[in-house]
Amino acid sequence: MGNTKVLCTATLSDDVPDHAKEKNHGWLTAEYSMLPRATTERSQRNRIASGGRTKEISRLIGRSLRAILDLSAFPEVGIVIDCDVLQADGGTRTAAINGAFIAMIQALRRWQKEGKLAKWPVRDYIAAVSVGLIDRQFYLDLDYEKDVRAEVDMNIVMTGSGDFVEVQGNAEHKPFSHTDLNKLLALAGQGVKKILAIQKKTGGRGHSMTASFEPFKVVLATHNQNKVKEIMAIFTDTPIEFVTLDAFPGAPEVVEDRDTLEANAQKKAYEIAKFTKQISLADDSGLEVEFLDKAPGVISARFAGTGCSYADNNNKLLKLLKGVPTEHRKARFRCVMALAVPRGATQTVEGALDGYITDRPRGEEGFGYDPVFLVPEQGKTLAELGPTLKNQISHRYKALQGMKPIILKLRSNILEHMQKEPKKGPPKIV
Repeated sequence: MGNTKVLCTATLSDDVPDHAKEKNHGWLTAEYSMLPRATTERSQRNRIASGGRTKEISRLIGRSLRAILDLSAFPEVGIVIDCDVLQADGGTRTAAINGAFIAMIQALRRWQKEGKLAKWPVRDYIAAVSVGLIDRQFYLDLDYEKDVRAEVDMNIVMTGSGDFVEVQGNAEHKPFSHTDLNKLLALAGQGVKKILAIQKKTGGRGHSMTASFEPFKVVLATHNQNKVKEIMAIFTDTPIEFVTLDAFPGAPEVVEDRDTLEANAQKKAYEIAKFTKQISLADDSGLEVEFLDKAPGVISARFAGTGCSYADNNNKLLKLLKGVPTEHRKARFRCVMALAVPRGATQTVEGALDGYITDRPRGEEGFGYDPVFLVPEQGKTLAELGPTLKNQISHRYKALQGMKPIILKLRSNILEHMQKEPKKGPPKIV
């Protein structure tokens, strides 16, 4: 946002629209404006106030904040947000949303202390950021100088849970591709995560916004840094804090001695949850080759023997398939994810990716069997695709997408319990 400065205030009011009164709900409205000399040249005050852009941004701010509010928590009471741009250097609407959220939280806190809130109405964080494309380079948080040069300019509003509230974007000179869009959205997710961290530090004058939005911690039951990077990348836009086993000295090395991927994943998740007394996420992945009767399967990691390298496994696989025609080299990557809570249940999901085994390793990215696993739709091996595209199609990605709502639902249940019984300590997870 460059040198943009926006003054944001929140006022509690008895004035609410009729449609909110009919539902016995409260309401939130926002008013956005720029000082005449917020920009390099003075603008007429009445023209600023009545302009279409001003009204559009005011509505955007209001929509964004209402998206994370339980309006039934403050019936027939209004919240008025004022956002006045003191200095404009790009990103004024996104800065206004970020600041408005903090102002709203502080106003609601005071209201809560005065006993005027039956329950806390804020369901999640909200943050906004701009992204752009200039000369095939992707930029986060455009200032004015970059904004005027951008070939693609987008404003993204997201919740702390990673859901989208608003996606505004346009191409200035030529259309942009789905790939560009996905990269811009991923970049925005990274920026929003940073803004959320700042909001948590500043919104409550040194305290978190509210106990109900503390980071939700999950232990990854692995020392494999390649897996950790993949998982972190997929969950970058969620309020989940992942920690690895490196944070728990003495954590057991769980032996994968079960007959199925599902059983191994469950065992790892359960044992690590038991040791760390934290929620644990584990996976077991395997490659199944049709010609080899679904081998290596559950022993994929040690296919060439105990202590073998990725290259050893690939060499053994290619040797077994030497001379086998392409149509008989069909293979499937499977990943089973297991989520376990201490003294509680374990849930599993599965993801799969179909392809073929090549006749030689191809590509430098990835790990494991990636260099020999061809994705037909892409015409490349996983090792040739690069991490960004791989993380959008891989078996692990698909399993994590299935696990994501389960983790977020668990987080929601725990935080709801904490809100209802804040003085009784951590809830028992069932």
